[in-house]
Formats: sequence, C-alpha cells, structure tokens
Amino acid sequence: MTHRLVPLALLLTLAFVGCRKEAHVYVWTQPVGALVRHVDGGTSEMSGPPLAWNYTLPKEKGPCWIIRGFVVEWASGARASMDRVQVCGKNNQDFHLTFPRPEGYPNLNTDLEIALQVEQMLYQNAALRDARRQSLIQAIYGARSSRRVNCTSTQVGSQIYTTCR
Repeated sequence: MTHRLVPLALLLTLAFVGCRKEAHVYVWTQPVGALVRHVDGGTSEMSGPPLAWNYTLPKEKGPCWIIRGFVVEWASGARASMDRVQVCGKNNQDFHLTFPRPEGYPNLNTDLEIALQVEQMLYQNAALRDARRQSLIQAIYGARSSRRVNCTSTQVGSQIYTTCR
C-alpha cells in the first residue's frame, strides 16, 4: 500500500512545481560598477555582469505582474530608480532591465574609472577561469597523450583496419 502512495506524492509534487510561475530579472547598469538594491532595502550588489533576481509570481491568471523596484547608485552619487517593475510574458521568462546613468550628473569620470576597473577585473577572472580549465584538462588528459603514437588505417573490402605504434 505504501509503495502506491510514493508515485502519487511524486506526481502531485511535480504538478505543483510545474504550475509555479517564475520570472528571472537581470539588471544591467550603464556604465557598470554601480550598486544595485531593491527599493525596500536589502543588500547592495555591484553590477558587472548583469545581477540576477528570481521571483515566484502569484498564480493568478494574467500576462503581467508587479515586482519590487530597484535603486541604482554610482560612485559619483548619481542615482536611478524604479519603485515598481511590471513584468509581462510567459512563465519562466527572462526580463532585462538597463539603468543608464543620468545625463548631466557631475563626476562622470569617477564612474567611468570604476567601470574600467570592473571590466578589467571581469576580464582577469575570465582569463583565470580559462587557465584553470586548461590546466585541469592537461592534468586529466595530458598524461594519456604524453607519448607520440602513429596510426595507419587500411581499407580491405568494406572494412577499415587501423594499426598504431
């Protein structure tokens, strides 16, 4: 009797999860390097690659939902914000928001210098990840291919024979 309940419970769980609506919101800043947080507080994070937030949306029908907005602040003190964000679309859809720095706000050079530093850091991190990946590949597969092997293939009828030395 118990073994029949497990598949039913699993099926109900999957049905519930399948009905869950989610939105994935990616926040970009121009220039990069600004601090981003929700309007109602929370931790500030520095933009570089887009910052991602995932939301579980209400199950009510309709193509649009309102989510918490964002405050963006650059080192110069320039700010941009949205109190609320309306997302419209399908379940599990990605939404991209870009906050440009307000034009005419003083000390643009400060923000551009930080953006350059962030871009350099991202480039260095990507190069380091690539070097680590190459090192791992070499460690795993390098030992296998350390000696040179010569192979010759010969066709005899409809078969191919390969000999390696």
